[in-house]
Amino acid sequence: MLENHSKEVVNNFFAIFAIVSSFFCAVYLLGGDDKYNTPLISMLPLGYALCFFILFITSRKNIGLFHYILLGIGFLRYVVHPFISEYLGGYVGRSNTPPDPASFDLAVIIMLIELVAVSFAIIIFEKIHNKKVGKTNVVESKLKFLGVKVTFFLLLLSFVLLFFHPKALLMVHFIKPVLNELESIELGTLEIFSGYFFIISKQLFFINVLYFLSNKYREGRKQYLFFGAIFFFFNVAIYFGTNRTDLLINALVSYIFFVKYFGKQAHKMAVLVLPLTLLLLSIITSARNYEKSAGEEYLHTSNDYIQTYFGGVYNVAIGIEIETYYPEASNPEILVFDILRPMLGVNVLVRNWDLKYSNIYFNDRLWRHVDRRSQILPMVSQSFLYFGIYGCWLLSVSFLALYYFLRRYEKSSENHEEIKYFLTLSLIRLGFLFGQNTMNLINDLSMNLFLVLLIVFLFKKKNFTVN
Repeated sequence: MLENHSKEVVNNFFAIFAIVSSFFCAVYLLGGDDKYNTPLISMLPLGYALCFFILFITSRKNIGLFHYILLGIGFLRYVVHPFISEYLGGYVGRSNTPPDPASFDLAVIIMLIELVAVSFAIIIFEKIHNKKVGKTNVVESKLKFLGVKVTFFLLLLSFVLLFFHPKALLMVHFIKPVLNELESIELGTLEIFSGYFFIISKQLFFINVLYFLSNKYREGRKQYLFFGAIFFFFNVAIYFGTNRTDLLINALVSYIFFVKYFGKQAHKMAVLVLPLTLLLLSIITSARNYEKSAGEEYLHTSNDYIQTYFGGVYNVAIGIEIETYYPEASNPEILVFDILRPMLGVNVLVRNWDLKYSNIYFNDRLWRHVDRRSQILPMVSQSFLYFGIYGCWLLSVSFLALYYFLRRYEKSSENHEEIKYFLTLSLIRLGFLFGQNTMNLINDLSMNLFLVLLIVFLFKKKNFTVN
């Protein structure tokens, strides 16, 4: 009862803060000098406040981690970025050929359409989800696992792959990434798969060992809580690639399962891992040569990151102009390629197609003066490219529907804990949909789920249940 009350207090505080600050930002932008090249910019925080209010009134009892992430990123995108841009005197952007003022106006309009569509879709999907859950008879069952022995075997197999493909170790990092070596060597499919298989095996082993240790802890052996925390840290400290978002999500999901197996006492021990996670983020940031700044310069840098990673107005406007510069980019086969090429397994069948991602066209439009592939095409611009203004919300709502499908599947008592772990990774990742596109999300979802589902399928004929 107390936990529910605390959650309600937190939700109420978050809602009041988000709505009030959004209205304050809208008023501030209305009284400003239109430094974002569009007089409609004040509509973004106003639209966010109204949609947030409607969501809170209709769905506040069902707000979970996914919604916090989605709404938090939306707050940065619709409220914080316009506010900071106005305060700093505008947002310059990175392209030598900035978007046309009309593109900025249209960017605001389609971002509002996307926001409204996503908000009402959440309300509808929540009602459907609650009805289906209400009709489901919950049956208590033992937690299902592949087992420590099986996952240890998979981990050993991954070491064998790494032995025969040592270049894969350039993609697998422990605490500090090895970027200099990676930049000078091109990795093949087998090297990438070997590194990926190791990371998957490591996580499968982590879940099984964590549960094994939690059983020992419940028998009264208190030291096993400390051993669990050590495994928790190593699961976070050994990572694939240098994406800081993936590192954060992995740390968060590891924490969720750490507490799930060990109980409330795990909160205290998990606090010790938090500073280590922050240290990892700092090390990766330093290794990738991100700018270190202070004062107003820090605001400029932070504002640029928000715009870049969360699909701000500038990048949406750039995305709107893709078809103007490259008319072939809106062809249906490009959309098919966007969906199939990033999908693990299927990508082998389509990798020789003579096509380019929409994200490549986006970067070609952005970097008119240099060949780069560093920016993310926002989902709403990608949808606008294929479906126009009336369908600019379709891709975002489609991934929202996928979230609710996977969420219901994750709750199934028939699933192994390993599947639930990777489904949780995927569900949280979907919360970033505002600043992502189909390529990012499909690649991440397929990497998290394809191999795990295949492994569990191959072993499911045996009864891998930990007693």
